[in-house]
Amino acid sequence: RRAEEATERANREHLEDLTELLGTVRDLASPEADRVARERLCEAALRLSGAAMVLLYEPSADGLALVPTAQAGRRLPEMAVPLRGEPTGTAHAYRTGQPLLVSDFTTDRRISPRLVALSGMRAGCFRPILRGGRPTGVLVALWDQPNPDLSARRQSLLGLFASLAAVILVRADLTHRLDQLARTDPLTGLPNRRGLDEALDRELALARRRAEPLSVAVIDLDHFKA
Repeated sequence: RRAEEATERANREHLEDLTELLGTVRDLASPEADRVARERLCEAALRLSGAAMVLLYEPSADGLALVPTAQAGRRLPEMAVPLRGEPTGTAHAYRTGQPLLVSDFTTDRRISPRLVALSGMRAGCFRPILRGGRPTGVLVALWDQPNPDLSARRQSLLGLFASLAAVILVRADLTHRLDQLARTDPLTGLPNRRGLDEALDRELALARRRAEPLSVAVIDLDHFKA
């Protein structure tokens, strides 16, 4: 009887996992995926991991730190994680490209005391997001109690979500690149007619809301591209 109950429970958990993963993949295929997929992925990882919060970290513009681009669960004050100088599990996973599981933050020197003080979290799993073998971000799951129930199933799921995050980041980069190509002249890098029309629409709408005048200056430059 116990064996049957265990099998039934395992099958039910497996079905729940598949349903959650399929839902996340479906979100990736939606037209608005680039805007919402990061948050939805964190929410799905939160539900399946049993964590108190899940965050997605990506490199800052200067490449000197990691910044949170999405989070779910309890809210953590948005703070950059330096890649050098301060011990952090997030930076460790990013630099090494290897997952890190810490069951008690108070006994591990790789964890930032600042993170513990700000978040009140006591344990965490840090999964690097890899593209072509190189880290492009980190998926972080945090628990408010030490020694959380991190079964092989939950660890595997966090690994799968880190892989999905890699897909999200690749798609976001491609979409941004295509968006730039659609709005700029390939020779000069300046906005094209489409970019002009969109800018004019924005400025006209703003001028109407503020009841302010709007002027447009047109200058013809001979041999500009040369």
